Amino acid sequence: MDNDLSSLYTAIEIADMRSTIDDIRKILQTIPFDEDAARQKVYEINAKHPENTAVWNLIHANISSGIPIQQASKENLYQDLQWKEFYLEAKIVGKSVDEMRKEWQNRRCRNIYLLKIEESENPNEQAENANPQPDSPEH
Repeated sequence: MDNDLSSLYTAIEIADMRSTIDDIRKILQTIPFDEDAARQKVYEINAKHPENTAVWNLIHANISSGIPIQQASKENLYQDLQWKEFYLEAKIVGKSVDEMRKEWQNRRCRNIYLLKIEESENPNEQAENANPQPDSPEH
């Protein structure tokens, strides 16, 4: 696979990706989290952008390929949608796989750091806020 995903996209393709990003954000912000909507969106994105799986696997070469989407937990679905949002944003601006890897790893480290700060401030909520490993559903 080419390490540079940059290419020219039509205005229609970009608008479609931005619309998908908006849909993802709505699902991620919905309380309670709608697992059915999340699963459906994961399936839709995988059909439209199947290369997101290959990029995920390149970035996470040391992690198993994941679990089937139909068996994914809420946490897995949430993380998978976060990945797909990140991936589509990077795809729109033409980031290389190396750029995505660095940025995604920095984001994960920042999230872990923020979680540790939150846990130290709220020790009673540690179990509730545990950050699962990036076992992503099949992308």
